[in-house]
Amino acid sequence: MITKEDVAVYTKVFLYLVLFFSIARCIFNLYVVFANSGYIDFQIYHIFTSIVAKGVNPFDPQIHVILGGAQQAPNYPPLFFILMRPAILAPLESASLVWLVLNQIFTFGSFALILRLTATKLTLASITLIVFAMANFYPLHDTNWLGQMNTLILFLLTLSLVLFKKKHILLAAIIVALVVHTKIQFALFLPVFFLVGYKRLALNTTFFTLIGWVISYLVLGREHNMAYLQYILHFPKELLNWPANISIVANISRFFDNDFVANILTVVVFLLLIILFLKILPWKATHSQAGWVWYITIVAVLIFSPLLEIHHFTVALLPIFLLAFSNKKELVSKKFYAVILAISVFMLGNLYYVSPDPVNVHGIMTLPLAVRLLGLFGLIWLFPRNAMVKSIKK
Repeated sequence: MITKEDVAVYTKVFLYLVLFFSIARCIFNLYVVFANSGYIDFQIYHIFTSIVAKGVNPFDPQIHVILGGAQQAPNYPPLFFILMRPAILAPLESASLVWLVLNQIFTFGSFALILRLTATKLTLASITLIVFAMANFYPLHDTNWLGQMNTLILFLLTLSLVLFKKKHILLAAIIVALVVHTKIQFALFLPVFFLVGYKRLALNTTFFTLIGWVISYLVLGREHNMAYLQYILHFPKELLNWPANISIVANISRFFDNDFVANILTVVVFLLLIILFLKILPWKATHSQAGWVWYITIVAVLIFSPLLEIHHFTVALLPIFLLAFSNKKELVSKKFYAVILAISVFMLGNLYYVSPDPVNVHGIMTLPLAVRLLGLFGLIWLFPRNAMVKSIKK
């Protein structure tokens, strides 16, 4: 007969096995990136930061001729290329390795801050859960492989949340503004701050975001800034047809051959989603409840973004671990919630990616690309059922 002591021992051994296998997987993943990756996205940052530093407009139609080949559009706010200038002080290869190291620091820093946010002790279970996520959450590996910015954004968003809960509103506002100038879709935080009653944070964030635009205008000039604005207002159609783009709007666009029908359906879906988010948004949140404001805003950013790739889901680790560590008792008592959370994390973070022939990614063939989005809807479903959010509603 198996006793409670036996179960405790077996559980501990199992956790140690998961921990050690996960550590080995983390080391192997980093070795693979170090040995084989071309850090494609970081190359783009480095190249465009270099040409912008020389006074060249990255949206110049002749940019492909200037660079001697095809390059991805520089779809980053102008201030980003000013903030990235320290990266071009070193050759591309050296800068890429430094960036890989920094990505690991940002990742560990994010999890350390999440543990602090949720008052979670460093136990075998919590450490194993974090290391398991680092080893198996594919968007994190994809971020390292590409040399992407997502771990930095995850760290900055987590840091801004910590600072805001500690009532360092000015610092929190500066950091959120930096995130907006790294990836423009996070500007969604500004109206959300107003809606939930964080008016001082909203005003300060808006102010520092505007300061960032002024700096980029003065340093880079009118042409670059206006070209970026045009890029945002007229989102390139080719990015909607790109198979790596798994956003809602891209999937709808690829599913229907008729642009008019696709546009109408996109508007209808987005209106319904806006109503849903407004309904579940915590309207009168206190400082201590700020985590749930960050939670739902990050999920909303991923839902509404017109350009969404697998590596972008790295920032979803903040809402995932806020939910997992802040609601341990509820997840244990209501096992169905735990199952939904596990399925959601799997959908967002699994390794498998259907990559069909780009020419044939239309109609029903686009549906396999959309499956991963179910993880976001799982997080949305769990949000209003969260005990902390229920207390805000009351």
